Amino acid sequence: MFRRAALALIAFAGLALILLTVIFGMWGKSQAIHGLVKSFGPGYQPVAMRQSQADFQTVSAMANQLQHQALPGLAATLKLTPAQFENGLATRYPAVGTGIAELPSALSWFGDLGARIGRERSNYEEAAAIPVKGLAGTTVPWLMVIPGLLLLVGAGLAALWKPSWSRGVAILGIVVGVGLVVGPLVTSLPAKATAVDQLVGTFKPILTPPGPQKTASYVTTMSAMSAQFNSRALPGLAKQLHTTTPALRQLLAARYPAVGTGLSELPSILPRFRAMSATINANIANYQKAESLPWRGAPAIMLYWFLAIPGALAALGGGAFLIWQRRPEASTVKTSAVAA
Repeated sequence: MFRRAALALIAFAGLALILLTVIFGMWGKSQAIHGLVKSFGPGYQPVAMRQSQADFQTVSAMANQLQHQALPGLAATLKLTPAQFENGLATRYPAVGTGIAELPSALSWFGDLGARIGRERSNYEEAAAIPVKGLAGTTVPWLMVIPGLLLLVGAGLAALWKPSWSRGVAILGIVVGVGLVVGPLVTSLPAKATAVDQLVGTFKPILTPPGPQKTASYVTTMSAMSAQFNSRALPGLAKQLHTTTPALRQLLAARYPAVGTGLSELPSILPRFRAMSATINANIANYQKAESLPWRGAPAIMLYWFLAIPGALAALGGGAFLIWQRRPEASTVKTSAVAA
């Protein structure tokens, strides 16, 4: 009777591991986290982070000098007030006017976005190392299901068909159980789970509405501004100033170097902004699943308890069986079990 009770506890621990994996959709959620890690990983490379910072600084310096020096300077040359010049520019070249008007808010948004991503590098590295570095997060469900199957099938066979296997299953319960309790601690799963929570919290404004829409809208506005400025506004201004487009470019670069640098580098910067926006849009669904790990509103540390509690039950069942088996009154039961 005690033998079957101990085996039942081991089987229950195995069943719990399997059910927790299935009920909480661990395959889909682990795949979502893997997708986030894989998508944002290139952006956390040192070269990419330096490039992002340089891009932002270039566009920020261009916008600042354009607003406070270049536009007023061009207005004065044309004997117009800054307001008159900007209104005329917006009327003739609406994409340029919209872009200039939205640049401050766009830069504020991209600056916050870059800062959020940058300061989460250590948490990203922790999250990327779940369960261990070099092993994809998609293996986490299998680290629950495979031990669960071993415990459930082993205990079931020992209880219903092979009583002589009971001692081996008890030892298996102890080994697997201790592994489920201690293994995650050795691999720093609690710390990694905390990193996931912090990463999810920081990325929330970026990957939930209206964040993705704002990013895409600003990128579209800046792209349209750059295209219309280079193809129409600059030649139009050159004509007003009785000069050529190349000469006006040289003049702007000489008098307003940040504007000159920005105009020359913007065509190569904007594709990187568009790639960032595309990455964000592609991971909205992944974020929604990752945010609900293991369920919406629960801390990711629950993953440890998903392993540790069934593990403790399996170890308890196996240990109790071995202790019971050593008792003198259990010898008759043991002999009968082996004979069966």
